[in-house]
Amino acid sequence: MRATKIFTKANVIKIKSMADNGFGSAQIADAIGSTPGSVRCMCSKMKIKLGRTKGSGCSAKPRIISKVSEASFLELVPLGRNSEAQIAVRNARGGLPPCVRRRIHDYIAAHLDQKITNDALAHIAGLSTAHFCAVFKQTEGMSPHCYVLQYRVRRTQQLLASAAMSLAEIADAVGFSNQSHCIQSFRKIVGVTPGDYRCHCLQNSAHSDGAFEVLQTPQQSSVFAK
Repeated sequence: MRATKIFTKANVIKIKSMADNGFGSAQIADAIGSTPGSVRCMCSKMKIKLGRTKGSGCSAKPRIISKVSEASFLELVPLGRNSEAQIAVRNARGGLPPCVRRRIHDYIAAHLDQKITNDALAHIAGLSTAHFCAVFKQTEGMSPHCYVLQYRVRRTQQLLASAAMSLAEIADAVGFSNQSHCIQSFRKIVGVTPGDYRCHCLQNSAHSDGAFEVLQTPQQSSVFAK
């Protein structure tokens, strides 16, 4: 039987914070080592409104970019598992609520040129770092570090295809520590070097109809299949 001693000041603060961020009784119980019934009982006494855990609040449609530019059909690196049905199932099992998930994504997008730490993301979610990393991986299918890295690579793809910036400038703009780190990460995830990727984009953007065969290496195929 799990401990049900949750009437402590620290737990009251944590419960209110998590409830305000949309977490349900099962998720809060996991975080404080109690039972969902005890959490619901306490929230009822304290007049704290719990979030929904069934995923029915997933109104935001997945934001998946499938083209690097109007003249290009090269696929970008997919970020997380974005099916609305999948998100609903994962929320029911204790993943990040949609509102928290959106705040995390918005923060990453706004601070991509800076160092993004798990502690900072956990603070936004109102969770401990260890608990945040666990529920983030449950929601997105990868760790926060891997998600941020793939976000940087995806943004690099966009800039290589549409901006007249040097690779060093792009690497700095998307938060890589240096150009070498950018090249290494890009090649590992996409399967080709940034230079080859840009050349392919430029060659095919010259086509009048803008259509061409997608350049996809074996490495890319494995990434896109996730």
